[in-house]
Amino acid sequence: LCASTLAAAVAPPPEPSPETLAAISMLHQGRFDAASAAFEEISRRSESDPTGPLFEALTTWWRLLDRPDDTGLHETFEKRLDEAIRRGEALLATGEIQRGRIFAGTAYLLAAQARAFSGSYLAAGRAARSGNALLEEAISADPEAADVQFALGAYKYFAARLPWLVRFLRVFVRLPGGDVQEGLQALDQAAREGKYFRAESLLLLAYIHSGDDDTDLRAALDEVTRARALGSDSPLLATLQARFLLQLGRLAEAESTAHGALKLSGSLAGVAPSIPALARLIEALSLYYQYQPEKALEALGPLQSDPGDLPPDSRKRFDGLVARIRSDLDVSPPGAGNGSSDGRETGDTDPPRHLAAAAPRPSGSRALEALGRLRDGQAKEAAGTLGALAAQDPNDVVLRYHAARAYQIAGEPERALVELHRLLETEDRIPKTLRGWALLRMGAALEACGRPEEAQEFYRRGARLKGFVFRSVGADTLKHPESPYPPEG
Repeated sequence: LCASTLAAAVAPPPEPSPETLAAISMLHQGRFDAASAAFEEISRRSESDPTGPLFEALTTWWRLLDRPDDTGLHETFEKRLDEAIRRGEALLATGEIQRGRIFAGTAYLLAAQARAFSGSYLAAGRAARSGNALLEEAISADPEAADVQFALGAYKYFAARLPWLVRFLRVFVRLPGGDVQEGLQALDQAAREGKYFRAESLLLLAYIHSGDDDTDLRAALDEVTRARALGSDSPLLATLQARFLLQLGRLAEAESTAHGALKLSGSLAGVAPSIPALARLIEALSLYYQYQPEKALEALGPLQSDPGDLPPDSRKRFDGLVARIRSDLDVSPPGAGNGSSDGRETGDTDPPRHLAAAAPRPSGSRALEALGRLRDGQAKEAAGTLGALAAQDPNDVVLRYHAARAYQIAGEPERALVELHRLLETEDRIPKTLRGWALLRMGAALEACGRPEEAQEFYRRGARLKGFVFRSVGADTLKHPESPYPPEG
């Protein structure tokens, strides 16, 4: 009897069934209706198994990202977690003790987070204590139990990063403290070795690395890339990857990845409409900042008439982008106001009709043809034309910037430095986007000329430039000096 009890206490959860793996794949593809129906069927067929209700709750959590004020979704989220807890705790009295600990403990900690942020602090504290105790028992019984580490790692990390919340909850119940490094290590183990929560662990790590406390967008991108390797046909993960690529200024990759996400969305039935909508916006932004406003407007497609599928936090940027492009191309809709240029960046709402372009191109057919050659890989020819035009009109800061950009792409950093110095020293007003990219290009050109210490100051200035959309590129270059990305904007 003792031997069988001990075996039950440490026996790992069984491998996910093919039905569970298929449903998890639907979830990570962004096919939330199909995933929810599949997990509901798993819950119905296996009334003692906590897997179905726990993943029903996780599917609801993804829906809440698009509809955070939907009270019905919040109620569903908590009900499914309560059912996962009930089923998991029932397993503690059976031969599946370890499985019960892992699923009930994970559900408890997810419920604690939801209750804390809804103001139910006493219930949150109790849930956190119960979940933490169950998962600590599970890891004591089997230190190699990687699935334990998903929720346990999340608790340890956020308990350390949100000490005010832990202290507040301790008023009601005794709670253990957290540890940032232990939390990150636990999540990484779950991502590498887990059976059920690998992708969730990777996405949580990406969220952590993109936050204010531990900002490292390159690390966040790496985690999403790892998650995509688990399911490369996922439009949801492709869109998340494209978003990080855009933030890092890797414009060509962001464009192609977002376009790929759109194709994947079209090839799968039931993808949540917010996913292709966000992919369209990312593709358009990438094109716009590559000085292709016509293609950017085309990429926005149906969003121009109905942007309602966009996530709420993306609507402001969409409105600003459309206003910018229409102003740049002088195709503002009838009835638009005739305000003067105010130099605000893409993302502003209710802008005047004529805005200073956030990604300005030089005027004139020869300059525009040269930009086309630059995009086609004919950098030396483009640099020759743009350099000659800049010499003829030295006060045109936009033309001078594009000449410097062409010289740098053509492998002539010394000539790029000359143009960038002149540009940055001028007293003329320079659009924020060009000033920011000029600072970053200045750093890259100095490094190419063997002057890395001087380059650091320009990266710092780019990272600190308020109003510059791609400040994070400078911060990333400073954080990863061993492998900087070449400036693209």
